[in-house]
Amino acid sequence: MHRLTMAAIALAASAVLLLPQPSSADGKDHSRSKSRIRDVQETLGPKPAPGNHIQQQINGLKQQLDLIAQTACLALDEAKVLALPPGYCSRISFVTSTRHLGDFGGLAGADAICNSLAQQGRLPGTYLAWLSSATGSPSERFTRSALPYINTGSALVANDYADLTDGKLLNAIEFTETGEDLSLTLPPPHEVFTGTSVNGLSTQKDCSGWSSASDSDAATGGVLTLTNSGWTDSSGSFECSVPRHIYCFQQ
Repeated sequence: MHRLTMAAIALAASAVLLLPQPSSADGKDHSRSKSRIRDVQETLGPKPAPGNHIQQQINGLKQQLDLIAQTACLALDEAKVLALPPGYCSRISFVTSTRHLGDFGGLAGADAICNSLAQQGRLPGTYLAWLSSATGSPSERFTRSALPYINTGSALVANDYADLTDGKLLNAIEFTETGEDLSLTLPPPHEVFTGTSVNGLSTQKDCSGWSSASDSDAATGGVLTLTNSGWTDSSGSFECSVPRHIYCFQQ
């Protein structure tokens, strides 16, 4: 498993190096791009040291690949960036087309749902659910991408992970894995299980670790049409016995 993951990371790095480079005739534009790259690197600061755990090491490597990819993307003009498939110069987010009771099998069960739907929607990459429990939260589990997050409607959701967790989205995560806009095709309420506060930490309300579908148990949730903090924490408790959607993010 570890060899396969490392091979995938090496392949991703090779793909980044194959991105089209600016023409030498565009000297001034290239200089401006290098200046923007330095600005990004100064803002991001030093790369975090990988932890001892294998998953932490993998997340650290992915974050470094994000930095390499962002550097390459900043060297491209807008037309070239837009011509690239989603996932090259961005990270994809979507809300599941399916709804689930609160007993979907913990974080691992939700991640499996995200990846199964992403494959059905022919989306690239690996996905984690925007959910928290005693075993983890987006703040701990997610690769803190330096690349922008987009929805499957091709709208910008956040400029990077820091922007994703600052309390406001640029556009709502209301599109499914196939690009369907649930705000148009489903009547409200457009509710999503999260168990997660706007900063990516656990609210400690999570349907008993996403193992309960009892109407006496509850979880924090959000509303998929919102762009304020209510997208993940609508300040209410959702019964675990009512099926709801899940947010998924490419790592």
